[in-house]
Amino acid sequence: MPNVFFKFKKFKIEQDRCSMKVCTDSCVFGAWIADKMSGNPIENILDIGTGTGLLSLMIAQKSSGKIVAIELDKNAAVQAFENFQASPWARRVTAVQADIKRWSAPVEFDLIVSNPPFFDNHLLPEDLGKMNSKHGSQLTLPDLTN
Repeated sequence: MPNVFFKFKKFKIEQDRCSMKVCTDSCVFGAWIADKMSGNPIENILDIGTGTGLLSLMIAQKSSGKIVAIELDKNAAVQAFENFQASPWARRVTAVQADIKRWSAPVEFDLIVSNPPFFDNHLLPEDLGKMNSKHGSQLTLPDLTN
């Protein structure tokens, strides 16, 4: 059984209510994004499908921008909110539980990030949360680029 949390130097990710746990891919992706944007004056950032909130928090520690993290799954959105509140960047990171395809953005974003679906046209798991977080069944790559 995976840990219910993942500890970084400056923040902790609780993940017991999220289908997608912290993994190597998400850590490498978050570090790459944070490095690429470091030093750039990016004010408004959108994280689509935030899950635990990992990407948002990795970006928050390297920027001074405001981050809106949107998540379809209610349990994951609540957990991301709690992870944000427990972090040093709670004032700049907001969790929103909504479907990105129906959500109306309150501002224009300078940067949009998403840990995209890993699988497309593969055998789907029985767990709806895992299906939504790992497969392109609810949010496809074309959805993300339109």
